[in-house]
Amino acid sequence: MPNTWITDLEHLPPPDVEVPKASRVIADYFFRIADEAIRLRVGIEEITTDIHCRRRPGRRPCKGLICMQVAEDGRLRWRCPECGDNGLMSNWNDQPCQGPYPLYLEEKQVSLLLRYLDDTEWVPILKNGQPEEGELKFELDMDELDDLWIIVGHMMDEARGAMVDKLEVIQDRIGWAMDGC
Repeated sequence: MPNTWITDLEHLPPPDVEVPKASRVIADYFFRIADEAIRLRVGIEEITTDIHCRRRPGRRPCKGLICMQVAEDGRLRWRCPECGDNGLMSNWNDQPCQGPYPLYLEEKQVSLLLRYLDDTEWVPILKNGQPEEGELKFELDMDELDDLWIIVGHMMDEARGAMVDKLEVIQDRIGWAMDGC
């Protein structure tokens, strides 16, 4: 079942304040929606963004892209046309951009990607992850995250069995990073 989020960005913790991970994940997702609305100069006409929906209906990442428009009262209205997740956001147009976005991968996930992406521009990026809490942290911009998400999707199309599951977990993590997670 989709969620309806009524949010005021002034009530969310700023990026430099430490909060529990679950709180940071959702706050960053809302900041990303606001950033995109500012960047695209959203108006009363609904537009489709490149922000992937954060929901996982049936334990699978939703394939929807967030659509948004400014409501008559000035709040930002957003929705996923695939799963129905939606929200109404106030105090959204004073938020600074939040990128680059952190991507956290386990060492074995990085090794798997390096096996398939050898001889590409991804090798130096994937070899420079910073250790953090038992994982490797990568600071990537939105274009890099989007490219990697698509590459892993193509890898999944060619994979079989347990490999598909491993790649799906990696793609989920990329999606979470794209959503500010």
